[in-house]
Amino acid sequence: MAGVSTATVSRALSLPGKVSAGLRARIQAAVATLQYQPNIAARMLAARRSWTVAAIVPTIRNNVSASCLEAIQARLEAAGYTLLIGVTGYEPEREYQITEAFLARGVDGLIYTGASHLPATYAALERHHVPFVNQCVFEPDGPHPCVGFDNREAARLVVQHLLELGHRRIGMVASIQLANDRAAGRIAGVVETLAACGDPGWRVPIIEQCSTIDGGRAGLALLLALPTPPSAVICGNDILAYGALFEARDRGLRAASELSVIGFGDLDLSEQLGLSTLHVPAAEIGRLAAEYLLARLAGGAPLHATRIEIRLAARASTAPPRALAVDSAP
Repeated sequence: MAGVSTATVSRALSLPGKVSAGLRARIQAAVATLQYQPNIAARMLAARRSWTVAAIVPTIRNNVSASCLEAIQARLEAAGYTLLIGVTGYEPEREYQITEAFLARGVDGLIYTGASHLPATYAALERHHVPFVNQCVFEPDGPHPCVGFDNREAARLVVQHLLELGHRRIGMVASIQLANDRAAGRIAGVVETLAACGDPGWRVPIIEQCSTIDGGRAGLALLLALPTPPSAVICGNDILAYGALFEARDRGLRAASELSVIGFGDLDLSEQLGLSTLHVPAAEIGRLAAEYLLARLAGGAPLHATRIEIRLAARASTAPPRALAVDSAP
């Protein structure tokens, strides 16, 4: 009906970018008229691949995960692949089970969040000879391919920002670090940076909470109940920071000079709330993770570790502590 060969039809449906717009429109019109559906099973047998890639993530409740997944899907679709998604809820055993299920279905590659996975998960990937990449982490000397940033280094940027403002009583509301190497890295970065300041008695009060607004509220409440409460609070992600901001507001601490709060991730709402945070280019991370797998599937040898630059977004939620703010007033 379209007046072209079956090979051209296949190319237009699988790799539309390699066919002219006019020819693609003619083929799509014939597809619509005939209500044609490609035989995916036949395509898999012919190519000896499933044309599917799986992304296994701990959660889809935050904007960082969602942006990563959207970018991954867009890049894979452009190359003729379908994205499958598995959600682990931060449970390593569940991640392993999802991995085995996807491998049994013949996925061509997998994308993970973080680098901390069960040895059984890595063993399954090696056994099936399936390429994979870890996103949101950067471990250039590690054994596994990765695309992301160093969470310890990112935490140092946050601490240095608060120190430059004059804060010396700093607390942290962190995500639960069990089975979460990103949270553990951020905690370590905060502790190491403050320890390097030279005060041997400087102890960072750290409260671990579930990454929810209620968790942020509860974490701040515990910090404020300390004999010497902090003047600034670092939150492990923006969701926790939202909870901390709301709790501070309800306690009458409305000015950043009374209590500075800083987050991590730069979610869509953060700019509207004036939250200081670290901007994470989630879409770029997802796109480059997909690029890595596509290169591997094409027989290439892409860069083992790709570093993504992050930046501090300083906004109204952080300011010099009150004493300094008063001293510097005109």
